[in-house]
Amino acid sequence: MIVVTINMHVRPEKRTEWLQTMCALIVLVREETGCVSSRFYLDVENDDAFCLLEAWATQGDMDNHLRSSNCGVLFGAMQLLSEPSEITFYTVSSTAGMEAVQAARE
Repeated sequence: MIVVTINMHVRPEKRTEWLQTMCALIVLVREETGCVSSRFYLDVENDDAFCLLEAWATQGDMDNHLRSSNCGVLFGAMQLLSEPSEITFYTVSSTAGMEAVQAARE
């Protein structure tokens, strides 16, 4: 699985436009082949800071997304940002849930 985080700061006067674009976009991204999840989060300490968190089943699925028109819309919308975004790709080889927390606390 490939996990992508994009941290972004939008110009305050463009916040409403940004939110409308992103809310519409994540619905479309979730329909793409291989999209495990796509979530858009607001930083509770800064109303103009957001994080887009996506998970892709395979590297190929993510590569297809990066070439998609949906990703093109995202990069176009980034013109509304007040500073360059910070993007990070993580390759996940295994996952665990609450059982890992319980095992660590025993």
